[in-house]
Formats: sequence, C-alpha cells, structure tokens
Amino acid sequence: MGTNYKYKLLTSVGLLGLLLTAGCSSEDAATSSSGSSVSFSVPSAVDVLKVDTSSSSSLSTVDAMDYTDAASDYSKQPQSMHVSHPVGESLSTVGNIMCFIGQLGVAKMWDNDKLPRVYLVGVDDTKCNSDSGQPSQGASNGGGGSSSATSLTMVTVRLSREASGAFPRAEFWFTQNDGPGGQAMELRASIDVISEPTSTLPYGKFNLHFAMIMSGEAKGGGSLLVSGTSAAPIAYTFYEEFTEGGQSSKKGASVEMQADGSSLKGAVQSQSPWDGNSAWVVGTTSTSVKANNKTSANASAGSVSDVDLTGGVCLNKSNFKYRIHGYGLYKETDGSKVNVSTGVSCQYTDSSSVTRNCHIDRNGAWFERDSSGSEHTAANGDTVTRKAWGSDSSLDGQSLTLFVADGRLMKYAVKKYTLTEIRGMEFRLFDNGSEAIIKYQTALDDSVASDGFYKVATLSWGNSGPTKTDVTPTKITINSSEWKWFYSEALGGVSYIGGNTFVTARLEALVAPGNAAFSSGSLALKCLNKCPKSGITNTNLQSYDDGAGAGPYVSNPGSVGGAIDYLVTESNMVLHKGTTSSDPAVALATGAAFDSTGSKYEWGVESGAMVTDTSGLSNLWSIYDTEGTTYYQYRMGPNNWDKLFLVKDPNGSFLTFDEPISFDYTHTTANDRNGDSTYNGKKFLLKYQGEGHFEGFPWDQIDRDGDGTPDMWFPQVSLKDAVQLTANSVNYRIKAMYGDLTLTTTGADCSSISTLSLPTTDVPTAKASNPSNLSTTKPDHGTCQFDNTSETASAGCT
Repeated sequence: MGTNYKYKLLTSVGLLGLLLTAGCSSEDAATSSSGSSVSFSVPSAVDVLKVDTSSSSSLSTVDAMDYTDAASDYSKQPQSMHVSHPVGESLSTVGNIMCFIGQLGVAKMWDNDKLPRVYLVGVDDTKCNSDSGQPSQGASNGGGGSSSATSLTMVTVRLSREASGAFPRAEFWFTQNDGPGGQAMELRASIDVISEPTSTLPYGKFNLHFAMIMSGEAKGGGSLLVSGTSAAPIAYTFYEEFTEGGQSSKKGASVEMQADGSSLKGAVQSQSPWDGNSAWVVGTTSTSVKANNKTSANASAGSVSDVDLTGGVCLNKSNFKYRIHGYGLYKETDGSKVNVSTGVSCQYTDSSSVTRNCHIDRNGAWFERDSSGSEHTAANGDTVTRKAWGSDSSLDGQSLTLFVADGRLMKYAVKKYTLTEIRGMEFRLFDNGSEAIIKYQTALDDSVASDGFYKVATLSWGNSGPTKTDVTPTKITINSSEWKWFYSEALGGVSYIGGNTFVTARLEALVAPGNAAFSSGSLALKCLNKCPKSGITNTNLQSYDDGAGAGPYVSNPGSVGGAIDYLVTESNMVLHKGTTSSDPAVALATGAAFDSTGSKYEWGVESGAMVTDTSGLSNLWSIYDTEGTTYYQYRMGPNNWDKLFLVKDPNGSFLTFDEPISFDYTHTTANDRNGDSTYNGKKFLLKYQGEGHFEGFPWDQIDRDGDGTPDMWFPQVSLKDAVQLTANSVNYRIKAMYGDLTLTTTGADCSSISTLSLPTTDVPTAKASNPSNLSTTKPDHGTCQFDNTSETASAGCT
C-alpha cells in the first residue's frame, strides 16, 4: 500500500532521529577523546530488535549458472532485513536510517587537511525505508542510457570541527519533497562526536540535533543524545516534535542495552492527532522480545508510567516471517544487474529564482513546490536542467526541453485468466466513491451458496492510511454481458463481463511521438465505449455516467458498426473527435475545470477501449475477450500524471523511457521464502520498474506485535533468492534487497523478563537545547560531489 501521511511525518523526522550509530567507528578507538585525530565514520547497520538470520531461507539447490559467481552483481548484492514491530519504529536503531547516513559518504570524504569541506551527495532513501509500506515507484535518472538509479534525495554535507583540534562535526541539509500535506520540507541536522567508540562504549558518545523547516518557517525538530555506562554500554534518549496546520505530534524514547544488543530496556511515548497519547515498554532476552502498550485494565497506555509492566506479548526472535518488498533482477547467464531507464531527474527555477528539484518519467512528472508552497505548472517548451550521476554523470547539467500534452495515450495488450485461477484473490471494486474488497468464490470450495464474486471487506482511507474491515461475504449481482472493472495488486486492472468464465488483465505501454503506431503522422482510432466529448463543460463534469451522454462522454455506440471515430496527431499528441486534425479536440471547454464545484471527475476523464480496426469484433465488449488483442485508452486530468511529459535533449531528440519488464509468474510453495502455501498455483503479472521496484504481489494488513490488531501493510508473497522469472524467452533470477521480519509468538520464552523494567533515564518530554550552528544557512557545495555508486568524489573536491 502507498505511504500515508502519518508515516511520512514519522519517517521524515525519523530519518534524522534514528541516526543512533552516527559516531566514529572502532577504527578510531586508539585516538584521544580530544578529537584531534578522530575522523567521522558511520557503522553500516544496527538493529535494536535483532534476530539471527543465519538460517535464512533460500533455494536449496540452484543450477550452476554463472550468476552465482562471487564476482557477479547477483552475488555482490547486499541484503538488509530488520525486525518490524510498532515499538521498534520508535526505538529505532534500525537499518533504514543507518542506510541513509551510510550513503552520505562521510568516511570517504573526511580529510583533516581539507576541513571544512562541503559537498553534495545523492541518497536513495527508498532503500532505507523498508518498513514504510510499499516502496515508492522511483524512476531512474536515465532516459537515453541504461542506468537504473532511482530518483535521489540530494543532500548537502559539511564536515568540520567545532574548533581546532576539537570534536568532529557533520552537518547536512536536504529537502523531503513529499512532506506533510504533500509540501516540501527542509531538514537540517548537526552531529557532534564527543568521544569515539571503544570496546566498552560501542557507539561512543555524540549529540544529534535537527530542525524541520517548511516555507521558511520552523515546524519542529528534536535531539538524540547518545552515551553509555558500564551497566548499559549503549544508551540514548530521543525526542522529536512537529506542528503543522494546528496539529502537533511529539515523541520521546529512552533506550539502554548491552554492547551486543542484548538485555534491551526501552520505553517510548508519543502524542499525535491520529493516535492520541500512547506508550510502549519493551525488554529482550537472547531469544525473545516482550513489549506492552496496555494498562492493567487492558486499555492503551497514555504514558510509560501507565504501562502494565507485568503484561505484554512475548515474541520469538527465532520464529519470524519474511516480508520482502525490494528485489533486484539479474540475468541468469552471467548474474549482471538488469537496468531499466524509466525517467530523468532534473532541476528547475521557480518564480522566486530558487532552484527546485523535479523528475520526469513515463508516469508523468513531479515538481518540488515553489517558494510560496504552490504547485509548479510546467508548459510545453519549458526547460529544465538534467541531474545525473554514476555512469551518467557526463550528462549532468544538460539543458532539457519539456514536451507537455494535456492527455496521455496508453496501449494495452489483453491477458486472460480463468475464474479458477483467480479464485480467492482479492480485488478492489470502486463504485460511486466507495471501495470494496471482492473475491471470486465457489460453492464447492468456499462454503458460499453459489459461485460468483463476493464482497468480503471494505477499504477506507484516513490520515493513518487504509483500513480494511472484514464483512460477511455478500454476493455481487453482475448481469449477463454487464461490464465490471476491478483492480488488484496481483494483476493490475481487470475487466470482467457477466457470464464469462474468465477475466482479462492487460500489459500497458505509453504511446509517444516516434511510436510505430504513427505510420503517417497520426493514428486513427474507433471508440467502443466511454467515448469522450470535445468541449467538456462544467455541467458535463457534474453528471456521473460512463456513456449515457449527459456527462463528459457521448452516448455509447449501439453496435460495433457504430464505433465513434477519433484521431491522434503525433506532433502534439492531441486527440480529435473525428477523422481529421481539423476536427475538434477532446478537451475542456473554456472556463471548465476538473475540480469545479460539483464535479464528479476531480481525478480526470478516461476513455474506454479504442481500436484501430473493428473487424473481427463480435460486439462492443469482445475486445476484452481474446488473449493478445490490443486496444488504446486516452486519459486527461488536472494532475501531472494525467498528462504526457517527455523531454528532449540538447539535440532535440526525445529521451527514451523504458517500459517495465513484465513476467507471467505462477507461484509455488517451493518458491516461497516462508514456505507459505496460500498462493500456491496462483498467477501473478509481475512488473519490474528498476532496482528494488517490483509490482504484482498482493498486500495485506499484518499484526506485528501479536495483540490481535493489524497495524501495518506488507506484501503477502516473499520469494526466495534465485527464483527464476522469464520474459520474452529470456531467463532472469531475483534476489531480495531489503525487507522486514515480523516475529511470531511460537516458541517464545519471556520467563526471565516476566516483569518489564523501565530504563534508568526518563523518556524526555522536550528537546535538548539546539547548538548555534543549527540555524546556519545551507552552504554552497560548489562543484564538489560524492558519487555513491563508485564511492568517489568529483574532480571539484580539492
């Protein structure tokens, strides 16, 4: 499921607040605590709730292919897994933050002779956000090349010492483009290393302070103070607060544990408008975790002093389920990484002459909000500056010209799945603003009265994301020849016609200038249903219909012979209602707006199926019946993803965006990382959109803390490493990159912590005093840039 407002807020501060291990490495332990020779390095990863994954599930046998060679990309791909638990997000020494800091290149860029040093580095925070729900579908920075690097967060880093011979300091500035309310939020951080790690203090001592700024106004901040004693070699306190739109949230934590991560004592309490006041207390043994957020009366605790320390749920650290949601794809022949170039990263100058970030890909465009907080509107012919790194670094700084059309044309190829093949799989049905979860069920296997589609749950959305509520299965009436549209993560959009024994999914491809469909500068189409009008008025937008004539669509044709003519002109990608480019364009009438008062099409208008040839069609709906049949659909709307965005290089040539690699995959229990048989034999339409970004497995709510209430969405299928996937007769292998581990109660033993203990240090209720440098304006990095892909600095870093 997509990341929600609540989690975006928590992770935006979490990306700073969990810099728990950002002290020096053990390599610095021999230097004096004065800091005169201490560098600033970052450990790779630390988990508070840590488990033993040495018996990690993988294929028991694999063919002796070249991809298993130790030098291959497949073999060298690291894997990041950590325990996902509600209290773990608040205690938070988990891999997502260490991953973020680890990408800053501090250890590589530290040079005592070149302090202070300022540089720019790109961080792929989708790799570091593994417990936030489904990873964002990042796109690559390529366009003409083969890079698969995702859209990066650009971070400015300044390395220095507080004074000559004093403690090391790292400061950094970055913008979270999709902060609370979809607004850009600048984050500033300062880390002062007080003493380097030793054998008795594994993380040394350091202070982290951070601030969050939106539209020039301070919205919050926090502090992380890391120390340690002989009794608790690892100890820290953390506090954050944030206020926006009259809503405030606060969170504090205190943690103590041994050098090896054992004997954890942790407490956290938070306050937010969506969850109210809540608190957790947690403890660990070498084999188990015990945590509680309830009072003795079994009600939710509002502060740690309310927690029933004798209660709680005990979870086994050795008994867990994998929740993989980031895979790499590799060629079976040699284990080389498969690169997909789906977009280009860029920068633009806003109305206040401030440089802002942007990203253009096959799904549309994203522009960082301008200085006033307003959305940026890009027009055809505007220019942006290309941002590139790694193998594409020679393209950095190119001037690119935007090609913008009001609508986008997609081509679809039909794929058929029998009702037997989809039995038991969840689909979403949208109907007049409500959203239901439906399944195809049979009387023989599912104890229902008769075969058919049944509503089994509802789905509602709020600040905390989606909530799924099970209901008594109720059969949905679908009349003979009636057309229905469903959606599933497994198959994407699905068409069903009443009476059929199958459903049809589709493979999609963007149609842009230069496409082979434009044989003579235009593409003639015939519309079979939901045929859009030209000159759509506000009155049309107030009528909810899909082809009755009152809304934005003309009356549906009565037969195949009455299919309605349209024409797409290649030069400007305009859809004309008629057979020539002089016929009226499909567009809004003057003064009309998708978000006008009373509009039922705030999210845009999309046509039904359009074909180049109606011969062979028995009726208006038979286009969906035949495997491999192709058709087109046109969409327009108010958002950037409703429009066609392309970019031209300095030579005037369009950059090429790759389509996802699609796989027809039939799951087996033998391929399941957890040995789960739930989806054995089920078919999935998987799509690979670049490193870490696989779509096609269903997601559902998971109860991570064993209290009987689901609290997070995770993928329901997790594949073993080296599972083979095939597309266009080419064999590939996959490997998990990152994911979560959800513990179970099976075999858990918390007898030695039958009573939880609070940490020695109280949970803070206010942030520590900010250092004076926290308000420092972001410095200019000049031409100095650190490249994560090669771990090297640019020639501009003198």
